[in-house]
Amino acid sequence: QVREKLIWFAGRKQMDIAGLGEKTVDQIRGAGMIPLNTFADIFRLKEHRDALIALDRMGEKKVDNMLEGIEAAKSRGLSRVLAGMGIRHVGDVTAKMLARRYRDLDALHAASVRDLMPNTKLTRAEAERLGVPVEAPGGQETGLGKDTAPIVHAYLHSAAAKRTFDELRAVGVDLSSHEYREVSAGSSALPLAGKTIVITGTLSLGERSEVAARLEALGAKCTGSVSKSTSILVVGEHAGSKLDKARELGVEVWDEARLVSFLSEHGA
Repeated sequence: QVREKLIWFAGRKQMDIAGLGEKTVDQIRGAGMIPLNTFADIFRLKEHRDALIALDRMGEKKVDNMLEGIEAAKSRGLSRVLAGMGIRHVGDVTAKMLARRYRDLDALHAASVRDLMPNTKLTRAEAERLGVPVEAPGGQETGLGKDTAPIVHAYLHSAAAKRTFDELRAVGVDLSSHEYREVSAGSSALPLAGKTIVITGTLSLGERSEVAARLEALGAKCTGSVSKSTSILVVGEHAGSKLDKARELGVEVWDEARLVSFLSEHGA
């Protein structure tokens, strides 16, 4: 399990550490000379440069490139760290949403269970069961709800999480948010808050991931498949089966011209 966690943490959508893939993790751990058991150990690998170079098929250039990638990863910010930790119910999309609401790890850690689900409507019975106020605080959406917010909150306050975050902070990993947006309480504020958007086809605006990032900055949650919970399908050329399913489900469809107009209107 440690191996899989390390590989996931270093992955492209997480900390994006070039040169620290599955084979390299296996090689370093298999050699038994260099500690690589925690996320923080990754950032201590520079202390073992000579031992890394001595490993079979590593070499000075390969090691230095990897160490440069590790150093660069320190500054990725809170959302990438959260996405990389393998926290239950916190993938890369939810991690970005949390980073938009909380300016740093300390602010996230200070959040109550109710604050982690700011726009979720609760019955009085549900609120009593969870031990939270009925009234929703509002503000930037987090992607968490009544079933998931308590689980994430419990993890953030666990001994394991404290140890991991303390170790990452000690090795110089940036735990501030690069996506934080000030939003007044009691308001969703962002124009796409609460909207789930799917992008399909080829867009001249850029790669889907780039377009998704611009939509997410306006509060959207971007996913890969069309379902009854999809709010908008953005279609480029060669849209395929997702467009058919959206029509079948009555999902609102935007072409690229409408998307460009919307992004321009909202300064994204």
